[in-house]
Amino acid sequence: MAKLSSRIDKIHTSPIRRVAGLLDEARERSDIISFGGGAPSLPPPKKFLEEFSRLLNENPLRSCGYTGTKGIPQLREAVAEDVKKYSKVAFDPNSEIIVTTGATESIYSSIMSLIDSGDEVIITDPTYLGYREMIELAQGRPKRIPVHVENGYQPDGEERLSRRKPKQ
Repeated sequence: MAKLSSRIDKIHTSPIRRVAGLLDEARERSDIISFGGGAPSLPPPKKFLEEFSRLLNENPLRSCGYTGTKGIPQLREAVAEDVKKYSKVAFDPNSEIIVTTGATESIYSSIMSLIDSGDEVIITDPTYLGYREMIELAQGRPKRIPVHVENGYQPDGEERLSRRKPKQ
């Protein structure tokens, strides 16, 4: 039998995937009301659906095929324009913007690009459920800092220090 990477032992079913499974079940049952996130509660705008339909009919192979690794150039340009309009920050769509298939892919790519083996990575608690395992797969060491609604979910350095165990 082929030996698998030791990283495989660190991969577990994401809590988010477990919640997604429960959400699928909830959609089928009328006695469950879902307050879960991650799934749109409104349909896409009609203008978007019409344009998507037009593009799909006009060129189905192009509409369903792969794009360049960084994403469609026109989309990257539109993202750069939108960011500049709303945040007043300019990004080069050719070298500073990458379009991913979802947030998890983007977060994982960022973590793998920034974290070296043994790096400590501070994450707030509560946090996005996927961070810990991604950090561990990058061989980083997640360090949780509690945050509370009373403080606007901002970290409190004193509380973090007080939770450390004294050296012996």
